[in-house]
Amino acid sequence: MAEKRDYYEVLGVEKGASEDEIKKAYRKLAKANHPDLHPGDKECEERFKEVNEAYEVLSDPDKRAKYDQFGHAAFEGGAGGAGGGGAAGPGGGPPQRQGGGGNPHRGDRQGQRRGGLLPVRPALRPPRAGAALSRLAGHPARREGREMRYRRLFTPITINGMELKNRIVMPAMHHLYTDNGYCTPKFAHYYWRRAEGGAGLIIVGSCRFDEYGAKANSMSLASDDTIPGWKQFTDGIHQRGSKAAVQLYHAGRYMPSKDVPCGRPALAPSAVYCPYTKETAPEMTVDQIHEVIKNWARGALRAREAGFDMAEIIASAGYLIPQFLSPVTNQRTDEYGGSWENRCRFPLEVIRAVRAAVGPDYPISMRICGSDFIPGSNTNEEWAAFAPLAQEAGVDLLNVTVGWHESRVPQITGEVPWGGLTYTGKAIRDAVSIPVAIGGRINRPATAEQVLA
Repeated sequence: MAEKRDYYEVLGVEKGASEDEIKKAYRKLAKANHPDLHPGDKECEERFKEVNEAYEVLSDPDKRAKYDQFGHAAFEGGAGGAGGGGAAGPGGGPPQRQGGGGNPHRGDRQGQRRGGLLPVRPALRPPRAGAALSRLAGHPARREGREMRYRRLFTPITINGMELKNRIVMPAMHHLYTDNGYCTPKFAHYYWRRAEGGAGLIIVGSCRFDEYGAKANSMSLASDDTIPGWKQFTDGIHQRGSKAAVQLYHAGRYMPSKDVPCGRPALAPSAVYCPYTKETAPEMTVDQIHEVIKNWARGALRAREAGFDMAEIIASAGYLIPQFLSPVTNQRTDEYGGSWENRCRFPLEVIRAVRAAVGPDYPISMRICGSDFIPGSNTNEEWAAFAPLAQEAGVDLLNVTVGWHESRVPQITGEVPWGGLTYTGKAIRDAVSIPVAIGGRINRPATAEQVLA
């Protein structure tokens, strides 16, 4: 077996290099050597794996200190070593290119919408180097040791009957990989790879449920003919050992009018100028509010029929529900605006309608803000007050993020410390008795373990 190279040499940095220098070197080398850019090049795959191994050690202060003292011997035969899948580095490199040569049904869309859509790959195929979540779960030979080291992260949890094998959640990424809302091989294979990596729960979306709320190439559960393709997709997730949830999405005034699939104006609680779209969407009528609520519930029912293990209602990032909750964007004078109670009416009616549609034994999640980070809008205090109302209305899991798209506070860039925004989840966790998930720069299993402590 060839002797391992010095990790500093692998990344091309000096032994005293700063964290930023190590990060920049890793990003450059990981991108240049990514297997997707050099298909079939075994030497490049080994190089990519070596770069990830080096970064996993040198980006972790504890591991780096051990390596500086003992070299590679510090990790030989031990749990949580540098080998196996490599580090869950910043950004994880470019997305995996999927096989299959595109959508085989593109020339016959009616046939595509009627039934079997996806070439199903064998389940549990060993993950290729570079699959981001496989780096987190680790090589099978080391998985037991990693689970012992990250005991909380790998502790199972049950959410309204849905059993998750660990606490690793992949949130909705809003990839636009569909064909006018219908499942495609590219979409399926992208997420199946992540399931092979070991995540307990994979949330997909954004998913539109009407003709106003999302772009045409977002995934769709707006009609029954979308169900067969998504059923095959969820079957593939389950075969690979993960659970699948879908985020039911409505952007409200964040939808540019040119992107509304039906060609109508976007929907908004009030006619307030939006700096994100640079447009002013008209105020929704009460009938339109009731129509959106009904369609949200219908989308959730289709999600259950399509095999998704949980439906998630998006109430974060400045989309329609937080627009109703915020006094900045909700200036209505009827029962849906004005007081805190009235501003909460729309989101709570959405939750109750979804619960009535899917029944008591089906998990519902809500993606909420820890703070809007918008002057005059809701802070951590208001969201902590909303959390128990959501639980009472029927939510089983609160999935916390922060900020709106127009927020000036950095949220996802590399300048944000690992786990630096998770403090916003504490007040919400303390206000409810249901599980709370938190995201935001949780790039390493060690960070996740600390957050769970």
